[in-house]
Amino acid sequence: TNPWFNNTVFLTLSNKGYIDFLNNTLMHFFQAVPGGRFFVVCYDQETFDWCNTFPRPGALCVLSQGFGTYCKQAPDETKVYMEFYSNAFRITQICRLAVIHYLLREGFNVFWLDPDSALIRNPFEVMPTGYEWVGACHPSDQKLMGPMRSKVHRNIGVMWIKTNIATKRAQRSLVLKMYYTREGRRAHDQYIFNDVYTDQRIKTYCIPFNIDGMSCNKDHWARHWE
Repeated sequence: TNPWFNNTVFLTLSNKGYIDFLNNTLMHFFQAVPGGRFFVVCYDQETFDWCNTFPRPGALCVLSQGFGTYCKQAPDETKVYMEFYSNAFRITQICRLAVIHYLLREGFNVFWLDPDSALIRNPFEVMPTGYEWVGACHPSDQKLMGPMRSKVHRNIGVMWIKTNIATKRAQRSLVLKMYYTREGRRAHDQYIFNDVYTDQRIKTYCIPFNIDGMSCNKDHWARHWE
């Protein structure tokens, strides 16, 4: 692996509504990255228990409650965690952003994967060096989550973030904005993420659609670029 990517933590957050997806994510990960380690933040006891019985070494499972204020629990209703814009879904959004911030702050690069995504090859084989954010993007004018000010819309479902002063500052600002502001209470985290990372001038690279491995939106979004 190129030294630029050393000290990278693969990370996801899941609840019991996504266990089937999480199983697929982990199975693909250990095929794509042999010997890799995957940090799984579990939002309930059922997911934590399942994770600890996963039949492959390398999955580190922790309960979200251990991350404090920004990972507080919502009512134990699986459905609400899976509904965009529900309060419970927003709470999980804040938690995942906070965990990313904590890891960046401790000096780790973070490779985030949504629990319903999967790697089909080692992403470090296609990722360029020299950037602070690498991931899949789609056109901002599609208004998936709202109007964006940047020319590209970073998709935060599959992304790699380099730990440095700029990204730590941006991620902290993102968590605070999501948790404390009116805009954060009303907007999807991907909308806020793009605003903050654009404002902070985080050096961004969008993986081309013709490269598999991280371009999770290739089939859906490619036609919009034509």
